[in-house]
Amino acid sequence: MCRIKKNDFTILFAFFIAFACLASHALQARAQTLSDRIAALLSSKQLAGAQVAIDMRELVPTGSQEVYSLHPDLPLMPGSNAKVLTTAAAFDRFGADYDLPTRLYIVGNDLVVVGGGDPALGDPVLSQYVGWKPTTPFEIWAGILKKKGLTHFDNLYIDDSIFDHQFTNPLWPSGQSSDWYEAPVGGLNYSLNVKPTPGNADGTAVDDPGLYAGSAIWQTFTANGITFDGQLLRGSLTQLDASGQAKPLATFETPLPAILRRAHTDSINLMAEALCKLLGHDATGRPGSWADGIAAIQAYLKSLGISQDMVTLADGSGLSHSDRIAPEALTMVLAHIASEPDAAVYINSMARPGSGTLIHRFIGSPAARDIYAKDGHITGASTLCGYLFVDGRKFVFSVMVNHYHGNVNSWEDQVVTALYFAASGKP
Repeated sequence: MCRIKKNDFTILFAFFIAFACLASHALQARAQTLSDRIAALLSSKQLAGAQVAIDMRELVPTGSQEVYSLHPDLPLMPGSNAKVLTTAAAFDRFGADYDLPTRLYIVGNDLVVVGGGDPALGDPVLSQYVGWKPTTPFEIWAGILKKKGLTHFDNLYIDDSIFDHQFTNPLWPSGQSSDWYEAPVGGLNYSLNVKPTPGNADGTAVDDPGLYAGSAIWQTFTANGITFDGQLLRGSLTQLDASGQAKPLATFETPLPAILRRAHTDSINLMAEALCKLLGHDATGRPGSWADGIAAIQAYLKSLGISQDMVTLADGSGLSHSDRIAPEALTMVLAHIASEPDAAVYINSMARPGSGTLIHRFIGSPAARDIYAKDGHITGASTLCGYLFVDGRKFVFSVMVNHYHGNVNSWEDQVVTALYFAASGKP
């Protein structure tokens, strides 16, 4: 039997205390190194007169703990970082396996297309991923109709009543309504609600997304042997089917993760705005609106313990200059998502350096391979938030800059790289 004498115990206790002190000093030194690095970056002339707010947290088994903060509760213009609040609320509410449907019905001798709020129907990029054309879903529908011997109809109705008909947000920047990034938001959408025009590679935003989608369906059907004697009209399936005789013919569904990827990696505003309105519809049963969607997002944030003073929203994408978000709100949401069983689905939908909107970001940075992030830009605002994984440690971060000089993308990249160096212990 081995016994520890009193003197031995005293030595062991002293050693333990010394080791604990050394570990504590090492952690303090590492934290100081991060603070020093960021302090040096804050002296940049680009930030003269700017508002800067930063929050960085390490994810731990009990939640998250602060590793660096600078005005973490200061609400600033978020740009597209606002999408993170909308997509997180939708991800939590609907789940990783949720699909957004668009359904085709027959009522009497009329066809009715019922939108489910899918912003990705006919999305050229998602279509290309699977080797389709934007019209392929409608061609498939036409084939189904022909197999059933249904080739001649009276009218084609579009039902986009899941959302209201305020297609554009009054608080979006004026004079840009025809630009693709201010595309309208409907309960039935098609090809990002953008129409190709000569000399404009990005295309022009349409006025009425439901009728634009309906026109594409009409043209595709007629080109594939489905004919109509009547017109393209807007109407509610509930009103058209008063006798309850409607028969479902076909459904097209877009997985939520595909929409998250387009919202995060490619920063498509329509994706987040449709999810915002969908949250409003889900919460109230009314046609989805910005007011109800924002209320649903705020309720979600409140459930996470995020103060209402930290977040003011006018839309779901951050396009409005009226939006304000504090960085701590973003890191708390990101930390919460990371704790969920399907967190990888959400995290993997974010941009990686060298892809999407981060295609020219973190060039030469050793942190590049460990980052999943969302950037944000509108006039006067540049932001970056996301996840950093280093040597088994997990971090969330939010870097927000308003009223800066020039382009601060590289500056933000350096701030996150400073976190990487502190986390990895590398000089």
